[in-house]
Amino acid sequence: MTESEIKKLLDKYYKNSCSEKEERLVEDFLQSYQNNDAEWKEWKYGNSNEIDKKIFGKVAERLGVGKPPINTSRVRRQRIMIIASLLIITISSGIFYVLFQDLPVPNLIVKKTERGQKSSIILSDGSTVRLNSDSELIYPEEFSKSRREVKLVGEAFFDIARNEDAPFVIHTSKVTTTVLGTSFNIKAFKNTDEQITVATGIVSVKKRMGTNDIDEGVLITPSQQAIFSSEKDQFMVNEVDLDHFLSWKDGRIIFDKVSLEEASVILERWFNADITFEKKGLKECIIRGEYNNENLTNILKSLHFVHDVDYQVLKDNRVVITGSKCN
Repeated sequence: MTESEIKKLLDKYYKNSCSEKEERLVEDFLQSYQNNDAEWKEWKYGNSNEIDKKIFGKVAERLGVGKPPINTSRVRRQRIMIIASLLIITISSGIFYVLFQDLPVPNLIVKKTERGQKSSIILSDGSTVRLNSDSELIYPEEFSKSRREVKLVGEAFFDIARNEDAPFVIHTSKVTTTVLGTSFNIKAFKNTDEQITVATGIVSVKKRMGTNDIDEGVLITPSQQAIFSSEKDQFMVNEVDLDHFLSWKDGRIIFDKVSLEEASVILERWFNADITFEKKGLKECIIRGEYNNENLTNILKSLHFVHDVDYQVLKDNRVVITGSKCN
């Protein structure tokens, strides 16, 4: 949840304009906080009316929330003050997607791979994650008994330890993926359609909107892939060849009738390269090829011989695709 989304949620709650689901989100969080012996106590915190004003001043300064409406009840104001102050602490700690999880908030680990790198991660429940190049996984040091949630930007292959009492949830920019114990691949780079490809088991995917999941979703099974189209704002499910979408984790690149422009994006991530085209038309060339742990130079040579694509390798791993056409 971003600072802007928090501000909007608090504003709506303050003005009694939350939807039933949004109000329940705020109230549930407050109840969870109170159950941890953090309710307002006059003897501990002082006069609540005076503290209201002081806390609100800091909240307003931090989030830009307006003054409380005159007709807002004292109890509701107190609730907002507690929630808002906690959210400020949460934001400053970098905790944005676990605001309404079990308290206390767990320590988060951020694992990031740069272009040209890959990484393997073992989570606290025994699940394993293979993180592709130019990707980021955020996960708690220890999962709670009832929740296993992570956030992904980029691409990763998940092999999840089965636990029916604690579903495993992956949050990406547009989709929430939920499983009990399966293996699957998620490709969710910024500004692209998101792909979820299932190797084993059953996977549930739903569209995200802010912090909420939209009820409409799909279930996908082995050898199926769900693509969330941003343009169409919906899922498309296809039967796929798993090898084409899972080969990356074993060091293999498969280009199966993809444009040279699409291939260049993959090669840039794999080899930390900067690929440009001398002529725009070259981007539309359709290529095929399979490469097993090959370096960038050998791949470029292969493209030259098979598709008659010329290239120049410059300093700092910069590559220029040249020529007038390709086969």
